[in-house]
Amino acid sequence: GVLRSKGFAWFAGMSEFRVDWSTAGVSTDIKPGVRRWFAAVMPKSDWPPYAEKYKQRRHGDRRTEIVFIGKNMWEKDVQAALESALLTPEEFARDFDKSLPPAVPPGGGVPRGGSRRRWRGEL
Repeated sequence: GVLRSKGFAWFAGMSEFRVDWSTAGVSTDIKPGVRRWFAAVMPKSDWPPYAEKYKQRRHGDRRTEIVFIGKNMWEKDVQAALESALLTPEEFARDFDKSLPPAVPPGGGVPRGGSRRRWRGEL
């Protein structure tokens, strides 16, 4: 299974800041980060050279990048669990940053009552 994961994510309802993601064993830390997406704070002409590849994307540099480290991991199971947490194509097509509540409340953790889209699998 998965022993550790680390990275950052773009969550619906949080278009300005990325979300920092870290797991180690049973410890999970998913919280709003301090880094802002370039798309949220500056015109594309001011983006650094390494962000050039994101300029033509609809949502700019907003994305999810997570690395998983483990032993005897089933890649398809990890991928299925992550995909089950994604917005539907209909939700993604809407202006979801304005129509959905933040997936992570200020200060991190899980919103009261759970999140809007829950994990349906185990990593």
